[in-house]
Amino acid sequence: MIDFSVVIPTYKHPELARKAIASVLEQQGVTVQIIISDDSDNDEIASLCSSFSRTNLLYRHHEKGGNAVGNWNYGLRFAEGKYIILMHHDECFESKNHLERLKKEFDAGADVVISNVKVRLNGKEKRHFFPEIVKSFMLRCPSTLFAFNAIGPCACVAFARGAVPRFNERLSWLVDVEWYFRCLSHQKPAYLNDLYIVSQHGHQGQITQEINILQALKKDKKTVCELSYCTAAIKAALFLNQTIQSLKCFRHENR
Repeated sequence: MIDFSVVIPTYKHPELARKAIASVLEQQGVTVQIIISDDSDNDEIASLCSSFSRTNLLYRHHEKGGNAVGNWNYGLRFAEGKYIILMHHDECFESKNHLERLKKEFDAGADVVISNVKVRLNGKEKRHFFPEIVKSFMLRCPSTLFAFNAIGPCACVAFARGAVPRFNERLSWLVDVEWYFRCLSHQKPAYLNDLYIVSQHGHQGQITQEINILQALKKDKKTVCELSYCTAAIKAALFLNQTIQSLKCFRHENR
């Protein structure tokens, strides 16, 4: 069986996708399948994939019919590896032994393995806000993630194939943390603080730049509160998240 499937949902931006794909192809010590799930309205990504001429690189075009999350779920359908990572086209592995280190944690008994993230905004690295001890606690109490996304992007999370649920396509701003909650609940996590995903921010077309955060959060909060597993702790975390985002928007508007 293939060790890892890395699913890369794309929408245009072949220059970013090239970096993401190259960082996967450079991985050492493991076997890997790359799945490009593309809902672009041109053939730039398809041409890029053809240029690599690799048999372990699978291109699939997704007919865009809703939000970007549908494309994520579409790509996951083709994963054949024992372990899975979903990595957006503006992300990449920093080191060539990223997957090999993840596999060692799985072999040691972890159900899910979390790596760290370096966020680069217009070429400059942003500060980290979560000390290792805080992040490790939140991974063991995943309801806290509804207040603060201490993990970062989905590429920081690796799961065994049978344990990966679909993303909730009704969500937008909270889609990743709601997915993390379901994946981490009743699982044994391992956290590698010195293993990094590099996430590029500030580029044209970045989803988080085009979304009205408060409106999306309000809508998603209502959706999460209607889910069968929603507890008082989750509702409290959501309230805290909404308060923080409101304060951020107030500060931004009054600069």
